[in-house]
Amino acid sequence: MNTCFVVEFYERRTNSAPVARVMVMEDVDDVANVADILKLFFDHLRSNDPQFHDAGLMGARFVHWQVSRFESAGIGPERRGLFLIRELAATADCVVAEVYANNFRPEVRFKRTEEITQHELLVAAEVLQQANI
Repeated sequence: MNTCFVVEFYERRTNSAPVARVMVMEDVDDVANVADILKLFFDHLRSNDPQFHDAGLMGARFVHWQVSRFESAGIGPERRGLFLIRELAATADCVVAEVYANNFRPEVRFKRTEEITQHELLVAAEVLQQANI
């Protein structure tokens, strides 16, 4: 089990740095669990004026959506673990998802680590494919 996950938002696949990097302090079992969370987020975007072409806006909307999830779960401001971060150095035990902006639907990739198995990546890809992502 991981204690956090990170979502990086990129304008293009050729960009070396994301426009936003958000760390969420939440227990996640594996990559598929993070894929499920992203699926819920993209479903939310689709129902509320989706703008998948703007990575910065997606990042801001992810933060807002995540705060709403915390509020719905009864997690007060003092216990919300949501951070904009600059570097990945301190996130070795976190699952990292890269979200690439696109006009029609975002593209998601997960960063490989020693802890993430090929099977987990395939399950996550299946979750996202079912969501048409």
